[in-house]
Amino acid sequence: MDDLRLPELPLEIWSIVFDAVDFPSLHSVSSTCRSFRWLLYRRLYRTLTIICEYSYDLTSQRRGLTDTFNRLEFFTSALIAPCLQSCTILFRRWPDPDFEPILDILCERLSRFTNLKRLVFENVLITSQRARFLSQTTPLQYLSFSNCNMEPDVILDRKIFADALSLCYVRDRCPDDPPNQWLSLLNTSNISHLYLDARSSALETLSEIATYQIQLPCIKVIHLNCEDDVVTSEHLPTALSMCSSLSKLHLQPRKGGMVVSFPHVFQHLSMYEGPHYFLPSLQGYQKELRRVKLFGDRYQGICDLIDIREDFRYFHSHAPNLESMYLRAFPTSELCHSIAELFPNLRSLAFWLPLQTQALCPMLALTQEPFLPSLMKMSLPLRLENLVILGMLFSNSNQLQGSQIIENLTSKYPSLRHIYLYFPQGDWFTWSRFPDVADDGDDNGKVGPDRGAMAFNRFDVTYDWFS
Repeated sequence: MDDLRLPELPLEIWSIVFDAVDFPSLHSVSSTCRSFRWLLYRRLYRTLTIICEYSYDLTSQRRGLTDTFNRLEFFTSALIAPCLQSCTILFRRWPDPDFEPILDILCERLSRFTNLKRLVFENVLITSQRARFLSQTTPLQYLSFSNCNMEPDVILDRKIFADALSLCYVRDRCPDDPPNQWLSLLNTSNISHLYLDARSSALETLSEIATYQIQLPCIKVIHLNCEDDVVTSEHLPTALSMCSSLSKLHLQPRKGGMVVSFPHVFQHLSMYEGPHYFLPSLQGYQKELRRVKLFGDRYQGICDLIDIREDFRYFHSHAPNLESMYLRAFPTSELCHSIAELFPNLRSLAFWLPLQTQALCPMLALTQEPFLPSLMKMSLPLRLENLVILGMLFSNSNQLQGSQIIENLTSKYPSLRHIYLYFPQGDWFTWSRFPDVADDGDDNGKVGPDRGAMAFNRFDVTYDWFS
């Protein structure tokens, strides 16, 4: 088969052809001839994942040790190394003397991966020598240290370049352990995304930024773990003040508790995701704020239906260009009327509701207002284009309920282009003024000449305008 003559097509055409082939089949295609094998190298060997298992075979030898060395030799070869774009090394336990030479070899040869974009370490120790090898890599798009530690007082002549940095340490650190100062390893002037996804790593990083007054001028997005001692940390206001270009702030509660406000002005926010009661901390005129995703004082908690009305007034006064609102809240008549009155130019509105509860109808139990009748007569902004209702459509006649809701809303609001209703049973009921949702030919879809298209099956629809 190696003598097979391929059609003389440009490489760009072959690239399009191979894009239509699923990944498992690419191995079979590559074995048909030498030319295909050469063309597919960059697709077949984009990712290297090394998982250092702590298990033994019947001869008391470490499983996978020899194979892992051989894989590493293959991926760091001159032909394959430039193909690699993503590399992950994960230790099940630390220390692991048998596999540490693999980590040393990998770090030493990182500079061979000239197209590396994503690098992830989990449960390893970053020594001074390993850090120096890291600094010799090509600039990365994403660098992650999960449950990792670093030697104290690591000094680099050349800093590591990465657009996004993710730090996560899910276990509580010993008070006697020296703090990890990961930002000391990086060129902080070009970091654009910062993910602090656990309590220990969040507190350590906020302390490092505030203590050493580290400027982060290019930070656009921060995802911050939102436990009480993190958001009440004395270092948080100072750390955020170092981020002069911050545009998206994601506060993600893990265990609950109220957030204590602090005086700070964010001047360039275009998106906010977090507890609605944190909004007074934003302050100032937010002319660039376009999208908000609000929830209560616990992760996925319901917004307080009384206090959120005050938050709406804040948005009305300080964020006049708001386009998209995603609420963990019940669509009561009063709430919907307030949204329609205060945000007439809103384009997208989503209600994210509880799917499991002990109450038969939680909205009725908490608000004294029945759920389905409220949807039938809900008030919407006159220019609204996208509406999402996630959950709480409990019935054996979901299609009938969904049809009635859509008929009522589309007749009152001609601006609507998409309605997505999600039933707890796992199905979407979707409607589109333009036939974006195709009829699958099984009589499950209905298409009207003026009203758009309806479908009752599960679809991969885009309903979250925050991604």
